[in-house]
Amino acid sequence: MSRMSKKEILELLDLKGWSKTRLAAELDLGENIVHRWIVGDRVPGGPASILMRMWLTDARKERAKQPA
Repeated sequence: MSRMSKKEILELLDLKGWSKTRLAAELDLGENIVHRWIVGDRVPGGPASILMRMWLTDARKERAKQPA
């Protein structure tokens, strides 16, 4: 499974209505790590990437179900 891009992370935050702080808490990570992903210093990998990919897929499905 590929790593999450900055664009995908921002999309996840938007779809879920989460802040960087909330995402960090959901992943049990420091907010500084999430910040580094967003500014492009680092890319998430491992379990964090897997969880975020699952959340993004689910959030996209939920958005598609909503009337336009």
